[in-house]
Amino acid sequence: MTMKHLCVLAMAFIMLASCESIDYSTVEIGQPYVGRYQDIACVAVFDQVKDDHISGRFYLDDDKSVVEPIRFTTELKPSGKGTLRVEGKEMTLKKVSLKKKQVKGRADNNKFSLSLVGDSDFHFKPLYENRCYEVTKEESRVYANDVEGYWTYYPDTHEKFITIYLNKVSKLKSTEKQKLDMDLYYPKDTTNRLRPLLLLIHGGAFYNGDKKAVGYPEMGQHFAERGYVVASINYRLGFLPLADDVDRAGYRALQDAHAAVCYLVENAEEFGIDTTKIFAAGTSAGAITALNLAFMDDDSRPESTREGGVNGMVSSKAKKLFNVIDDGISYVGSLFDKDWGIDVDVLCKKLGLDSDLGPINSVAGSTDRPFQIKAVVNMWGAVHDLAMLKNSPSTSILSFHGDKDPIVPYSYGYPFDKVLDPYVDDIFKKLPDFTQPIVKLAKKWVSDGKPINEWAFNPMQGSKAIHDKISSMPNWQGRNELHTLKGADSHSLHVNGASLNKYFYDTIMPVMTRFLCEEMVGGEAVRLEQDGLWYEVSKDDNVAELHWQVEGGVVLEEQGENKVKVLFFGDTPCHSVAACGRYRNGVEFREICLTK
Repeated sequence: MTMKHLCVLAMAFIMLASCESIDYSTVEIGQPYVGRYQDIACVAVFDQVKDDHISGRFYLDDDKSVVEPIRFTTELKPSGKGTLRVEGKEMTLKKVSLKKKQVKGRADNNKFSLSLVGDSDFHFKPLYENRCYEVTKEESRVYANDVEGYWTYYPDTHEKFITIYLNKVSKLKSTEKQKLDMDLYYPKDTTNRLRPLLLLIHGGAFYNGDKKAVGYPEMGQHFAERGYVVASINYRLGFLPLADDVDRAGYRALQDAHAAVCYLVENAEEFGIDTTKIFAAGTSAGAITALNLAFMDDDSRPESTREGGVNGMVSSKAKKLFNVIDDGISYVGSLFDKDWGIDVDVLCKKLGLDSDLGPINSVAGSTDRPFQIKAVVNMWGAVHDLAMLKNSPSTSILSFHGDKDPIVPYSYGYPFDKVLDPYVDDIFKKLPDFTQPIVKLAKKWVSDGKPINEWAFNPMQGSKAIHDKISSMPNWQGRNELHTLKGADSHSLHVNGASLNKYFYDTIMPVMTRFLCEEMVGGEAVRLEQDGLWYEVSKDDNVAELHWQVEGGVVLEEQGENKVKVLFFGDTPCHSVAACGRYRNGVEFREICLTK
């Protein structure tokens, strides 16, 4: 240590040594005093203060992020003068002054000044982006009873979808009264703060899946820890091998999701839900349902969901199949052998496919409540009609989609592209007798060289098409963000029904967390960045109140309100910097940066 530095240390403490007016009771033990001596920043911490003895630590700014302490002791005379000992070297103290929380004085004609660091015990929570709550989980909260359907869950297995389909297709003969339920995750918190609602909708091609499948409990826990009420729902599943019955299955899922939100809005006081902050997230069929929940209205529902809808659609497909332009399958039948035995009108009525499924709010019943979806998280989803996006131009969309996805088209196309072709013969052989009239038509379709998936599904507009459409809409008010998973043909949160895929951790969860946080704070979320000894808050246009908290160190210098220089003490175990405060809409934030 140079003599110059020793002088700096000496001057920092002279104030306690020589002035009769010094009130030692004002000295804060263990708290940092920051000041300068000959343009060198320094920090002093007093460990012990008595009338005749002072001891503590010095930290000198030497352009290192972590500085080791320099120990000192003093012996004072009644006159206020005394001796300072630093690392075996002894120096003479001269008169200084201590007024309230500030120390000023001279040492060998060199001025010095030290100020007690202000209180930094701020209690702002990192709402919506970082973990800040313990979580309560409720299982199987029922949101609708006696709803007509086939089944409401089919746990994920390692089987291929076609195997799963054939395992339950025999149960499509008739419907039963179903009970619809959800799992709830919400913060353990005693405050009266209202929480945003996040609805999670699992995937499974409207045929299988479950709210407890890998990924959904993890998301429920994750977002509840950050201040959301999360509801992961089950909904009605099942469809016959007809494109328009798949659409009916998707519409039933929408009706159920609508009912789930209405139930939660109805019970918003019990769960502490802010009904103006409702988000929906889903994967695959769940993403389709989330998009429909936000954008579909009764005018834009599929025609197959109306009275006689599937009858008309099947007749239309039959006309395409046989290249005959006429109204009704009866005319088509007259052109072929009676062995076809197909009366679409009778078949559709027998299977209940020609009935009107009713308006979107049919399942909600007495709990039907108006609401709007603030944002949708679309993971591998699509819509049938881009025109319906105009129904809610203030809703934001965050999309994730692999550009090689064979299940749901990335841009435009038919679902399950080339996925079903290897199983066509097995499909035709294993479908039960009551589906044979449909199978006969489908066999002819395939024999004419047309892909089976174009019989089983209607074309869809995927995430890229949705993103491009919104980008061209001048009156769009929500955000529109697409994350393309380059070269990815994966189509699920998990791999083989068991382990979460890499996109879940690397992309989906961090981006989704940030996106929803920014929806909640009304603008971009702050970011805390480090550059050497300096820490800066960027994206601060939305900040109304900003404070700094340093663990194991102290702020040495400020540049404006959003940039500080930090010195860390080498004798403390933990080092971190936090920027905390409030956004303009009152939401709290707390961004932490651990030292590198």
